[in-house]
Amino acid sequence: MAVTLYTKGGVYSKMRGTMDYNYQVKVINGMAVQPDTDVRIDCPFCSHNKTFTLKNIDGKIMWNCFYALCNAKGMISRDMSPEELKKYLSTSSDVLELSPKIECVFKLPDHFTSIHSNARCLEYIKQNNCYTAMKKGLAKIMYDPKQDRAVFIIKEQNKVVGAVGRAILSSTYPKWFVYGKKSNPFICGTHKTAVLVEDCASACAVSSVITGVALLGTSLSEQYIPHLKKYNEVLVALDRDATAKSFDIASKLCYTIPSKVVMLDDDLKYYNEEKIREILL
Repeated sequence: MAVTLYTKGGVYSKMRGTMDYNYQVKVINGMAVQPDTDVRIDCPFCSHNKTFTLKNIDGKIMWNCFYALCNAKGMISRDMSPEELKKYLSTSSDVLELSPKIECVFKLPDHFTSIHSNARCLEYIKQNNCYTAMKKGLAKIMYDPKQDRAVFIIKEQNKVVGAVGRAILSSTYPKWFVYGKKSNPFICGTHKTAVLVEDCASACAVSSVITGVALLGTSLSEQYIPHLKKYNEVLVALDRDATAKSFDIASKLCYTIPSKVVMLDDDLKYYNEEKIREILL
């Protein structure tokens, strides 16, 4: 029986050459995927650890690699015509752009309180342009009285998966504290274009204009890349003294996600919405 194949993007490039769809199909067929398969395994194309998802749902076999430089993705079906398959793919976001797997749900410590319980925390949130995002429901921010930190809650698919605390006092070390595993970035906003920034406050400040993604530094974790594939374009807007790293990140992403560097004169959290829109859009 003939196998129907439809994927996005044409022939994809690998670090070690190119590979067409027929080769992908040959490899997938050779794996003898059983009905109701739903696994995350090492990629058979780029060999990276646990980056490859493989599903068999109602006779439709779907695969996707989340590694930035490996664009292996597609579907084979013995039950759908090419026209039906194209229509299905164009209306289903979880076929090729599979959501990153949620490793675990994070339980917020019981001692976290409202930011309104501490005047200095509330002042920090307002001075760094985070308050509007919180009031709009784009960000959940709490206060950690034990460590004296403003805590930015990290969510994935509406589930709390972590938190990042920012010291209120400049003398406190470390400045940023990660509660739980650092596997998910702090994301603020609902726009289809995202901007990578250094800290959570900047991510909140831009959220009315563009989705902010906080790196908590100037490097891009491999674990963050799957979370960026859902955006149409990703801008990189680190501080001016990290320009070289901005270009490194953009070049790393450009294989799979349209990306570009934005040069800044100052941190985005110090600008108003009109200026942010002018700079980024």
